[in-house]
Amino acid sequence: MIKKQLFFLSTLCIIFASARAQEPTYDYSFFTNSLMDQFYFFSEVKFQAPSFVVQQQNKIPLTKTLFHTPGNALKLQYTNGNCGTWQASIFNQQIRGQDFFAPAKF
Repeated sequence: MIKKQLFFLSTLCIIFASARAQEPTYDYSFFTNSLMDQFYFFSEVKFQAPSFVVQQQNKIPLTKTLFHTPGNALKLQYTNGNCGTWQASIFNQQIRGQDFFAPAKF
């Protein structure tokens, strides 16, 4: 009788423990300090004259002089021209195991 009760209690403990074992949520950040020195790899820059965007290898350049957190920051320097267009994109860097993100707090 005691063995049955002990087995039942241990089974319940395992079930409750596994129910609480959920993946934690992560704060999503579209840019953190880049490991590259000159440009941000997960970006793309396009423009048509007479508009212009400063770029390196069609990527957004980095600056080490102006930043919010130590390290580096994205440098977006552009000129709007009549009948010209420009576009700067930042892509989501996929990190294995980080699938659940916390809701944004605006």
